[in-house]
Amino acid sequence: MPLKIGIVSIVVCFFFSLVGTPVLYGMGNINAFVSIPPQAYFIREIGGDRVNVHIMIHPGDDPHTYEPKPGQMASFAQSHLYFAIDLPFEKRLLAKALSLNPSLRIIDTYKEIDQMPGDLHDPHIWLAPSLVKIQGRAIRDAFIEVDSQHADEYKKNYIQFCRKVDDVDSTIRSLLSHTMKKDFIVVHPSWSYFAREYDLNQLSMEVEGKEPKASDLASLITLMREKQINTIFVSPQYSKKMAENLARETKAIIRVIDPLAEDWEKNMLETAQAIGESLK
Repeated sequence: MPLKIGIVSIVVCFFFSLVGTPVLYGMGNINAFVSIPPQAYFIREIGGDRVNVHIMIHPGDDPHTYEPKPGQMASFAQSHLYFAIDLPFEKRLLAKALSLNPSLRIIDTYKEIDQMPGDLHDPHIWLAPSLVKIQGRAIRDAFIEVDSQHADEYKKNYIQFCRKVDDVDSTIRSLLSHTMKKDFIVVHPSWSYFAREYDLNQLSMEVEGKEPKASDLASLITLMREKQINTIFVSPQYSKKMAENLARETKAIIRVIDPLAEDWEKNMLETAQAIGESLK
């Protein structure tokens, strides 16, 4: 690990010495970094052609174990904004980024979010439309602050973005309106905010971030039979092994839903469709 950090530091320092401190005002597009692909969707909707967006985590990466690549760290030298979402890796990443680029502005898009209660932190705030509009407001305000001459454009884009988010919310409510059940089961509990938004109950195979014990699995099997749960949802970022073992015991089917898909609108609707079908 020390060798890896050393290589990253050398690459970043060399690149930073070449380009100098980024100019924030009046020179080209805003360079914005985000942690996950769905945030890039929000940035493009609100920033339009005036923003270049860079994503830290790519398809297949696990946000809980993610380590930045040297090329990504080097790109911070020319970045203006980082839109944080309170993922575990962000604290150590951004401390390093700020030491290399003091002009980088960190926007905490989660500050006004009503967080899920409980001891375990749940960062999946992009999976509930009402919370997405709050994040969008923080994005809009950040763009206006660094590019005030185009403030009206960012305000207009945000209004249009909220309308689109409202349409997604309305469609999801329609898809879920005829369901007979409330409980759905996932391997990793990514969909707590989604469940809260639509008055559903997410059950997780993981127990406090760990694989379930034999007694936990036995309880899940009993619960699935009692509640007639016939679908287990898995994410591409996690192994299907636990789900396959549970599916064999309960004759449930396995379906994939991706909390990190970049096309937020399409993904939310497809996920709602899948969950809705499992609740009939």
